[in-house]
Amino acid sequence: MAIEVARAVKDGGYDGVSFDWEYPMNDDEWETYGRLLRRTRERLDEGAAVSFAVHVSPETFDAIEKFKLTDVVDWVHLMTYDSGFPSGHASLEFVRAVLQYLKSTKRDASKFTLGIPFYARSVRNPGDVKTYEELRRDATKTFDEAGNRVGDYAFDSVSDVREKVRLAQEHGFAGVMAWELGQDVQPATREDSLLRAIADEVAKSDARDEL
Repeated sequence: MAIEVARAVKDGGYDGVSFDWEYPMNDDEWETYGRLLRRTRERLDEGAAVSFAVHVSPETFDAIEKFKLTDVVDWVHLMTYDSGFPSGHASLEFVRAVLQYLKSTKRDASKFTLGIPFYARSVRNPGDVKTYEELRRDATKTFDEAGNRVGDYAFDSVSDVREKVRLAQEHGFAGVMAWELGQDVQPATREDSLLRAIADEVAKSDARDEL
């Protein structure tokens, strides 16, 4: 498989490859995953990136450390969403709990990215999802920016996205990851764009670093 992946990356002119196995259930599967990542890295051209996404749990972080997966990838994308029901699915409280866990266990976060959802989930029926753009387009519902709610749907507001970028920076993360860009409002120059919120917050940080 690694050979086919490397060939596809080269033929397509891509910057790299990101894996998303949801998800290894035991040590044997994590070890197999590690071999796939290593073999892919060996076969890719120099400069091509390798990353993978994971659901967050103590067991996941233990496996990443046990099999030294950060040694062979550029980034590990933490899917810090789809958790915390019924209060939400990507709340700041949940994200802060993940960050506090990483700090308390003294784990190196320099290759982690903090996942930000560009979609909403119903707090009553988690299988029911809508994109952020759909929420913005539906004028029949009250858009509760402060409470991160539109009806039963929990989402990330612009202010929460900005805060998550700041938290990622404060905790030494490599950056943030969004799933996914096509779910944002268009164009991304709009003030209510989540991608713009990320870009603006990163630009602020870059400006501070230059002072």
